[in-house]
Amino acid sequence: MKTSFEGKELTDEQLKLIKSVSSHSSHPLSIAISNSIEINGLYEITEFREIPSLGISALVNGLRVNIGSKKFVTGKNETDTDSTNVYVFIGESVLGFFKIENIYREGLQEVIKNFNRKNKLYLLS
Repeated sequence: MKTSFEGKELTDEQLKLIKSVSSHSSHPLSIAISNSIEINGLYEITEFREIPSLGISALVNGLRVNIGSKKFVTGKNETDTDSTNVYVFIGESVLGFFKIENIYREGLQEVIKNFNRKNKLYLLS
């Protein structure tokens, strides 16, 4: 997965807060975010909550950290996007979102086209 952050430039302190919370979740998007942050050490967290289909929340160094869907973090619905976006709230503000995109093997599109010409193709997720 290709992971990038869009929004306010994150400080090392903010990155450490995000990694401290996201590393406690087994969700693939949390793992992608945690793995994309190259910073050593984690803070101790309290009040960790994982809310299905919404996101994760914890208290870190007295700051509330929410990571998840746009609806969970901002209260607004997500509009159509070409990527999966995971929003970040620390303290009292939304900082932006992690843009997570799949990376496909080179030539995959041609393989799918050729396969689809001869067979019915279904996508399971």
